[in-house]
Parts: sequence; C-alpha cells; structure tokens
Amino acid sequence: MKHNFRSAVLVLFSFSLLLHADYTVIHPEKMTLQEKTASEELKFFLEKSTGEKVTLKGEGKGIPSGKKIFLGNTAFARTKGYSTADFAPEEWCVRSSGKNNLILTGGSTRGVIYAVLEFLERELGILFADETYTHIPVRKSYQWKETLSYRGKPAFSVRGIYSYFTGNNTPRLRFMLRNRLNLFCDEAIQGPMKKYNVGPVFGSPRFCHNYYNYTKDLPKEAEDCFSLSQSGKRIRAVNPGGPGQICFSNPKTVRIFREKLHAYIEEDLKKYPLDVREFKLDSKTTMTDETVLRCCEALDNSKLVIFGLAFTGWDKLFANKAVANSFTEFMRRGGIAYFGTQTYDSLGKFSAAAIKYFRSVKITPWQRNNYLNFEKGDNGTICKLAEEYAPFCAKEAKFLHVKRFKNDPQLWKSLVVTAKGTPVAVIQENICGKGTVIYSYDLKIFREANHPMLDALVKKAFGGKTAE
Repeated sequence: MKHNFRSAVLVLFSFSLLLHADYTVIHPEKMTLQEKTASEELKFFLEKSTGEKVTLKGEGKGIPSGKKIFLGNTAFARTKGYSTADFAPEEWCVRSSGKNNLILTGGSTRGVIYAVLEFLERELGILFADETYTHIPVRKSYQWKETLSYRGKPAFSVRGIYSYFTGNNTPRLRFMLRNRLNLFCDEAIQGPMKKYNVGPVFGSPRFCHNYYNYTKDLPKEAEDCFSLSQSGKRIRAVNPGGPGQICFSNPKTVRIFREKLHAYIEEDLKKYPLDVREFKLDSKTTMTDETVLRCCEALDNSKLVIFGLAFTGWDKLFANKAVANSFTEFMRRGGIAYFGTQTYDSLGKFSAAAIKYFRSVKITPWQRNNYLNFEKGDNGTICKLAEEYAPFCAKEAKFLHVKRFKNDPQLWKSLVVTAKGTPVAVIQENICGKGTVIYSYDLKIFREANHPMLDALVKKAFGGKTAE
C-alpha cells in the first residue's frame, strides 16, 4: 500500500507539470554565439512578460509536447524551408508552423537575434525605451496565431548614432544593439557587441583622427613627412588632435602610410574569424541590385572564391559589369578563384558574355572542348599533385576525377595529374598581375570534409602552413 501511494503521488505530480502552460525553446545542439544570445534574450523577456517557465533544450535531446519555439538553424526549421544559408546576414523570420510550433530564425550574423527582438516587440509589446528602462507588459499567458508570419531586414545596411561616452557603457551598448544599431564609431569592440556579432565597419587603427597612429613612431630622419608650419618648422602631432599635420605631397609619406596600412590590414585579418559567404546563383537567377551588391561586397572583401559543383550562373555573374569589375580587382589583389567540377550541360551555360570577360583579363575560358574522356589505360582514380606543385598540398590528398583537360602549356599548367601525367586539374597564375585561377574535375574535394586541397587553398589565400 505504501508503494502504491508513492506511485500515485509521482503520477499526479507529472500530470500537473504537463498541464503547466510553459514554453520550450529548441535550439541547435551546437549553437553559434548569436543563437546563444538570442536564446538568452528570448528566455529572459518571455518569462518576465508571461510569468511562465521557459526551458532551453538542444534539438538532439528529444522534442517535447506543448508550446515549442524553434530558434536558429534547427533541423525542424530547415525541413520547413528556412535554412540560415538562405537568408541575408541581418534578415529575420518569424513563422508559425501550427498551434504549438513557432520558428524564429534568420541570417548568419544577427538575423536570428533580430527575429527574437521582432517577436518580443510585435507579439509581447516589449519596448526598449532607453538604456535605463525597458517597458515589459505583463500578461497571463501568450499563444501565437497559427497564421503568424513575417519576414524582413533593416532598410539600411549601416546604422549608428555617434554617442561616445566614458564610464560603464554596457547598458547603452545593449540598448543600441537591441534597437538594431551596428555602427559604433570610435569604440572598441567589446562584450555586448561580440554577442551580437558586431564588428568594426572600419579597420585599424581607429575610426578617425588616425594620422597620429601612422606617425607617432616615425624616426627623426622622417621629419620631412610632417607639414611645414607658417614659420617653416616641421611640427609633430603629440596626440590624435594634433597639433601637427602630415605632408601629403612627399612620396616618402605615401610609401610609409601604404606600408603601415598593409600591416594594419594583416593584423585585423588575424583578429577576426574567416567569414564564409555562400550564394546560390544559377541561369535563372535575377540579378537584382541586392544580389549584385552582395556579390560585389563578397568579392571586394575576399581572398578566395570557390565556385561549387555544376555552377550555372556564368552569364548572370560575368555579364554584370559591376560584378566583373569586382572580380578583376579581386584578381589584382592576388585572389584565388577555384572552379569546381562542371558537367557538360553546365559548361554549355558558359556564355559568350562570360567568355568575352575571361579573355579580356587573359583567363582561358573553361569550355566544352576541355570536357574530355580519359584515354585507354588512363583514369582519374589514381592522381597526384604535379611535381612543380607538390609542396602546395603537403598532406597526402586523394582525388577522383571524372574528366580530363587538354595537356597544353600554352593554356595552363597542370596542378593534379593522373599516373600517366594527364592533367585533371589545371592552374593559371599571374592573372591581372597577381591572381590565380584553378579548374578541376575532382569530386572528392567537395564530398570529403576537410579535404587537404581545400585546406591548402585556404592556407595559400590567408597565410599559414599547409596541412601536414
């Protein structure tokens, strides 16, 4: 009897929990810092507003019954057609998927956080009034409508208010971030900004008044890099405010500033993680202003561009003057373009416009006359790096090629060859001065995670040793 009583108590207790109208936030097992920040904001304000318990749960730990909010790049959201990769960096989406399922997701930078903020403001009436006060209406409960659906992104790509204060600026930064600002002028990137993935929109050394940073350690023999005063003296700046200025007409000043600028850029690249931007582009893509802007922005800030398997957006991409100009500058800066395996059909979409552009910058176009079968006794299953490029990829790499290229030194050099020396990946160097273009029919490079060739490409583009 005693045993039965305990069982009854346990059952009733469990039943009471099931009746409690709480919320479960389902997030990816491995959250990004922004997904973690979004989950914290959602839990805090939803509990404050409704007085109900909000539980955070990784999607791999089972999906409970009741009200569920799927936050970020979850498998559930992807099955409904909402993958992070399909959103612009700051684009957000709030979407009901039935009475008990709600999706909050968005782009890879702040999109998911903005989805949470939109939900809190529109659905719960929460208002981030200023850095000291947030209005949180109290309600007994909340149930989203089954028709709930809105999606958007900020109207302006850069948003900020110049507000430089000393002391504890965390409350102000948090208030500004919650109001979707992403420009913080002359302030170091710190705690709250990192959580929102806000980086500087300017490079080192600082937002403004930076001539001092370029000249403060110049030796005495470089005094001629400073401007002359009315009395004919060279005056050094003692702080960012002056009093001296620089001599713009001195070639030595230009040389020193260029060298220091390159050094600042290299240091910045070490501080911030590699940003991988992915675009879906094919022969049916409409090159809207937004698409062109994103393509140009990515090319202007890249050292390595990878065109995936069976890419069919040649005409759309290289027929656009702005994108073509950005690609040319990308080559001039020493960029690397890797073109992955193409099919016979996709090479047919290598249009006249693309061929014309490639020839204008001295790149051999990849056309159907190079989609060649292997000769008898030769195949693409046993391949190696050409002797000249063997050090390029130190770790033993396995390749699997479906077609071969012409062995023509006038067109390109062999990068990967079969046992008989037949080229299955080719390389062109010194495009527009410094650029590199690689064509390949290899399948393993994209099918295998962390393939040594991709590792070597990244290391070659961004520095560092290749994989051992």
